[in-house]
Amino acid sequence: MRPVIRIKDTIDRLVSHSGIVHIGTLLQKTDLKSRLDNFDGLRFEQRQFSHSDVLFSMIALLSIAKPDYDAIELFRPKADFFKLALGLSGCPSAVNVINLG
Repeated sequence: MRPVIRIKDTIDRLVSHSGIVHIGTLLQKTDLKSRLDNFDGLRFEQRQFSHSDVLFSMIALLSIAKPDYDAIELFRPKADFFKLALGLSGCPSAVNVINLG
């Protein structure tokens, strides 16, 4: 279960990336994470990240109009928010994802 992220009243501006919290909540409501991680047809050598980590990251990027996985590098310095919002075990880099293929 993902930890709860609370958004308080503030004068600070919320950026469009804050919508990733909602994407994470919606993804959590599906059974997609366990189905992806237990899918027999997907096997990579030296897999550092789960299949769901990679796919959920890409879904989040697509939801904020970033159709290229290289955009993940914008979130790597703030990987804690990205991981927490999406329920990931880690924040895969673009290089890691490219090397999976």
